[in-house]
Amino acid sequence: MQKIYFNETEIPFPHSWVENPEKLKNTFTTEAGTEIDLIIRARKLSVSFSTTCLDNELKTYLQFRDMNSFTLTKYNPLTKTSETATVRMTDFNYSLVRKSHKLSVTNGIWEVSFNLEEF
Repeated sequence: MQKIYFNETEIPFPHSWVENPEKLKNTFTTEAGTEIDLIIRARKLSVSFSTTCLDNELKTYLQFRDMNSFTLTKYNPLTKTSETATVRMTDFNYSLVRKSHKLSVTNGIWEVSFNLEEF
């Protein structure tokens, strides 16, 4: 994986980036009892993201959490190109790493996790 951007802000490489492309479909049953799958979308991007960061990076993630949507730019290893998607952030969680607030150079080290869902 190469660089990740939220809008035009470069995001530090996370500890965990798990993509789960979803297939959106509707299933119908005909009068004869046959099930028909109607595929609405073949690859809807869904990403689980987790990392550890300093307080200034946490502020960046919090800004994107509060947006209705933003542009994700990421590297696609299959096509070997960058691709963009409009996403929203869900299930945002953060917690202070124990005793990290005592470090003199930062206001703590934070564990951050969230999901990104493509529109």
